[in-house]
This record gives sequence, C-alpha cells and structure tokens, in this order.
Amino acid sequence: MVPEHPHLCAEDKPFCMNDIYQEAGQPPAVFKRCVDEVTCNNEWYHESSDMAQCFQYDPSVYTDDLVFVHSLADPCVAGNYQELNDVHRSTSFITEYPEEPLCDMYLQKGWYRFNSAAGGKMPEKCIDRLHVTNRHAQWANGRQVGSRHVKGPEITHNGHQFRFSCNIHWPHHDPDQAFEVVWTFDNHTYANIPAVTVKEPARVAYLQGSDLKGHLGTNVGCKIRSFYQANSNMTSAWLESNTYWAGIRADPKHVDISEKQGEKNVTLTSTIPIVCEHIVTCCIDVKLDVDGDKSQLGVASGCDYKMCSTDWNPTRNEASIQVPIVAAKDHINDGNKDLLLRFETLLSSGGGPYQAAFDGYKIQSTQVDVKDVESTQCVCTGDPHCHGLEHKT
Repeated sequence: MVPEHPHLCAEDKPFCMNDIYQEAGQPPAVFKRCVDEVTCNNEWYHESSDMAQCFQYDPSVYTDDLVFVHSLADPCVAGNYQELNDVHRSTSFITEYPEEPLCDMYLQKGWYRFNSAAGGKMPEKCIDRLHVTNRHAQWANGRQVGSRHVKGPEITHNGHQFRFSCNIHWPHHDPDQAFEVVWTFDNHTYANIPAVTVKEPARVAYLQGSDLKGHLGTNVGCKIRSFYQANSNMTSAWLESNTYWAGIRADPKHVDISEKQGEKNVTLTSTIPIVCEHIVTCCIDVKLDVDGDKSQLGVASGCDYKMCSTDWNPTRNEASIQVPIVAAKDHINDGNKDLLLRFETLLSSGGGPYQAAFDGYKIQSTQVDVKDVESTQCVCTGDPHCHGLEHKT
C-alpha cells in the first residue's frame, strides 16, 4: 500500500504505520501498512519513536501521525535473518493430493536463509508447478554469487614452484566491481598472508606454495566478498570455498602385526609436491624412530627415507612412499607390545622457499601393536626326563 492509494484497515489491524527505508545518499522510500496494536507498540514506540530520524524528521518532506524508521542491517549476518529448514522445499519434492501446497504469504516479513537437507541455494531456473510444495515457485534470475573453488596444487615455473588458486565463478562484468580474497587455514586467517583484491576482468587469486610454511596439516581454503571500487566501505558478506588438506599423512593409523607375519607397509603420502628452486630432482628426508621396546619392531630398509619430486603423481595430486615394518621374532613368551612408530620433525636441505614449506612439520605417528606368538622350548627336569620341541618326553 502506498500513500497515493487510500485503504481501509481491517478491525484486527486498525493502526496505519508508515515505513521509511533510506540508504545513505539515496532518496527515502515510504510505504504504508496496517498493523495491530502490539506491532505498533513494538516497532514504532519501543524501537524507533525515540530515534532522531523519527522525532527530527523534516515535515516538509513527509508528514503523518506515525513514522517507523527501519535500519538496513546486513541480511547475511547471523541474527538478521531467519532459517527455513523444511526439506519439502526441495525442487525434487512434488505436492500430491490430498496435501495442500505451501503458501509463503504467511511468513513474517524479513530475510530468510535456506538451510536444510534439501539444500541451501535458490534454484536458478523456472520450477515446475506444485514443486517445492508451492503452486508457483520463484527462482533466481541468473547465477548466484557463491560459486568459488580452491584448485591445486599446480606445479609451475618448470617444476620449481607450485601454487593453489581460488577461482571466483561470477559471470557478470562491471568495470567497477572487485573481489577481496582471503586465504584460510582450518578456517583461520593470518596476518603474514594478507588479503588480495581481484579486479575486473580477473576471476582468480593465487596462494604460493612457499606460503604454506607453518600451515601444513591444515585444510586450505579461501573466502571472498565483493564490493564496488567507488564505494569500497560497503561489502558483501564473506563466502567460503571448499578446502584442500595440505600435508603428509601416514596410513594406516593403527597396525596389528604378529611375530609370525612378514612385512607390513605404512604408506607416507604428501598432498603437496616436493620442489626445489634450482634443481629438478629434490627430496625431503623422513627419519623414523620407535617409542617403546625397539627390539620388538624392525624396519626392513633402515630408519632414513626420502620422498622426492619424482614420487609426485600429477593425476592423483600426491606423492607416496612405502615404509615396510616387521615384528621381531624373539622366541620368547613375553606378551603383546604396544609401540609407536614416530616420525621426526622435517627439516629442508637448502632447496629454497618451496621446499622450506616442510620445515617444522611433524607427520602424525602410527600405533603398532605387536602380537606375541607362543614359542616351544626344550626343557630337561632330570635324566632322562627331557621335553623336546614336539612336547614329547
């Protein structure tokens, strides 16, 4: 209802309220609506009647009995929106007789966010009738901002460097638009990796592999927000990307091995490449140790291993080496042993900043349970009473 079109309010909503929406530098927009006494008391008397925008409002611009000034809070900030979590709002849901279609006209006016098993994104094309429990569903006209993806690692500079990319999928082009991109590590940001600004027509920001130093073993992601360069103080809410775990893992985390078994392998896998600044083939040294009775466990090829640039598989985006372990056969009935296969802190060997990304990183240990095997013995208790290995006297 607008002022130019008089409307008689119903008996249950006898109060006429004027809503004034105004952003900085923009002319005000005025709307009339019918409300009940409770709404009038809450939204006008308690929330806005004592605001300077109300009691100092210029009557030469607009005059009426009641004035409600609504502040335009950021709808993407938690607390400024309500959630819709009805799974029937899925585009694949079909309303069938005798179920009544859902009507949103009874929802309280405000901002809403979809958050359910049905998904959290508005459809971007026309929806068939009676889908999403509605006779005529609405959809977003055009692709929504929010499609952003971390890709990598990508090896560059003839095998001497690598990087991750934060790709912003936004099809519209405006010379004034820009995007602020921040890299995250387990959802945390760090001052030594500052935000970057991506300007039109670019749609990608990069994280160099050398910046991973001190951040290995975390989930690497990015988050973006958009703004117009002419008004950089006004930005959108942050939108987060997928994440990529960067580090070296040991698999499996737990190994059971008995004294009568042969070798078992522990696989070390790096999800980032090993590259050096000046040489094509370079390696990092992985040193092993055992916490517990070292005599119970053997490492078939020694305690020093190398993971090198030549171990990188570009199809799988990983480098892997095998560490074979074997239980010592001591022929002693000494019970099971719980050991820890431990990896010493990694140190680079002067290969440059990209190899140095591994400095200080510690691979998570692997629990090893050595199962004792009962041994037979030759025992003599007196001539000629000797028990042999076959348990005969």
